[in-house]
Amino acid sequence: MVKSTNSWSEDFAAQLRSSGVEKFCISINLDFDEVFLAPARNSSLEKNPYENFQWVVYPYSLISTGVLHSFSNDAQLRKELPWEEWLQWEGESRHASLYQVRQNPDQGVFDGSLEDKEHPPILLGQEWFSTLEKTLTPKLF
Repeated sequence: MVKSTNSWSEDFAAQLRSSGVEKFCISINLDFDEVFLAPARNSSLEKNPYENFQWVVYPYSLISTGVLHSFSNDAQLRKELPWEEWLQWEGESRHASLYQVRQNPDQGVFDGSLEDKEHPPILLGQEWFSTLEKTLTPKLF
């Protein structure tokens, strides 16, 4: 077992496993340890930045494996923290971050209709500004 630099990374790993993240990673050939666990273990943050976040694999009609979503359970925190998505598209693993406040002028816009059935309902009915990330590592690490 690899030694962690913080007190919370083992609980984080357990949360991801119980939410189906490891199984999702296997389904899209994404290295669970490299993308999620190692950044958590190596984090010098005193508190888990994903504490009180929900991790859910949601079905998507164009992607048989679905899409992994991560977002805060706290509506106030969702105004400043990212909603993140991981998916496989055209044979490539991708990671996107979405914010309710524009982070830069190059961001795309996702306006989640309340009738949308392919995104978690808690995120719909509002405008989000999206970026396709250069790395697969969660943004808050």
